[in-house]
Amino acid sequence: LLYGAGLGFLFVITFFLLAFAISRAGMGLAITSSRLSVIIPIILSIIFFNESPTELHLLGFLFTIITFVMFYFSVKSGHKDGDGMLKYFFLIAVFLGIGINDFALKYFKVWRSELEEPFFIFFIFSSAFIYSSFYIILKKIRIKAQTAMLGLVLGIPNVLATTFLLSALTLFPSILVFPLMNVGIILSTTLMAFLIWKEKLNRWGILALVSGLLAILFLSMGEY
Repeated sequence: LLYGAGLGFLFVITFFLLAFAISRAGMGLAITSSRLSVIIPIILSIIFFNESPTELHLLGFLFTIITFVMFYFSVKSGHKDGDGMLKYFFLIAVFLGIGINDFALKYFKVWRSELEEPFFIFFIFSSAFIYSSFYIILKKIRIKAQTAMLGLVLGIPNVLATTFLLSALTLFPSILVFPLMNVGIILSTTLMAFLIWKEKLNRWGILALVSGLLAILFLSMGEY
């Protein structure tokens, strides 16, 4: 309960940091920073849990970083000027926050029984609801029905994503799960933007897709 409640607090703080990063630095930089956070759980898993990457994994990591760099250039038009060093503070905070959150989930898998997962997930999101409610009350924010409905709908994939991530960490090492997850997010975001909102893929976007597919290929081929 206490660990889930603490992680729920980090979830809320990281969400606000991501919102601030988007408003200060633009969507492209904020999302790139959040995806690059994959480095943190990988390094910590190698240090604390003795997970050893193979040569194919290392090649996959290389293409993972290249994918993020290509994605950064593909959405460069979404960057914002101004705010000086403040925007970099939020970008670094997002990088650290999401990376720590991901590793905290890995730590739970090693530390506690799989039978406790449903309670753990419940404590994370219920505590996040309580923290957010306090913020809404203190700021005297009026909640619109449309906003509440969108939040409820978005909550479903968030809960499922955490559930599936914990399940994946049961079957595969962190050095495989986290890169695949982050590259998958980049690829799906790029493809959905192209298919749904008809956003044109520039050459950087195409390179990001190719590099992402190569990253998934090499990471999947590596032994574990």
